[in-house]
Amino acid sequence: MLKKGKITYKKLLTFTTGEMSRSGEDMEDWLEILWALRSLERIGDRCKNICEYIVSLTSGKDVRHTPLESLQQKLDDLT
Repeated sequence: MLKKGKITYKKLLTFTTGEMSRSGEDMEDWLEILWALRSLERIGDRCKNICEYIVSLTSGKDVRHTPLESLQQKLDDLT
């Protein structure tokens, strides 16, 4: 899921910058969309970090930098 989110973000970023280069008249609107995309990406990253901290605090397991497939197995092992 994390990879899918990053891929979607990159596709949206590519689309937005392409539209910015094609239509010079709506640049202010496209810049707002670009900043909104960046903010949403940062929110997702911070939510992921909070979840990793919660797992670490409650179980003592460090799950940072763990692939999603392995993470699910680690979480199953905790219960």
